[in-house]
Amino acid sequence: MSIDSIYKITPDIATNLGVLIFSFVCPGFLLWYLISPELFVALDFSKLLVLAVAVSAPTFIAPYMISLAFFLIMKKRAVDGAELYGGPKSWYLRHGINNAMHMYLIVALCYWLGAGGGRLLVFVLLVIIFSVVAEMYSSIMFVRNPRRVSGLTVFSDEQV
Repeated sequence: MSIDSIYKITPDIATNLGVLIFSFVCPGFLLWYLISPELFVALDFSKLLVLAVAVSAPTFIAPYMISLAFFLIMKKRAVDGAELYGGPKSWYLRHGINNAMHMYLIVALCYWLGAGGGRLLVFVLLVIIFSVVAEMYSSIMFVRNPRRVSGLTVFSDEQV
């Protein structure tokens, strides 16, 4: 990897990669280490990476799909201000940051409570339910008055 290839990394790529690592990979590694240190040491990096993303992805995918569903409904019904709802890139960043906070909370709870697989599953399910309910509430508030809900989309999907 040459220094020229580092200069080709755009802020968009760096942000997306940062969210991917901070939201999916790192909390997944921590959870696997807490749950099964022997397995963590025994697996090679690629298998551990797949497991890390697999344990972190469900808490991201559920609210992301709710965002997509509400966006498609708004487009079909031609809701005024639907363009303010954002798009896939802004949802990825928003839900990725939320996912990181949720996953690190789960890691902390597993550490403090000495939780294993059963409690981890309960924590993940609770986070999924909370995230889906919060996203549905935010989306409904947005549909009611798109101009008033300014904090829903922080990032732009347009290229600058």
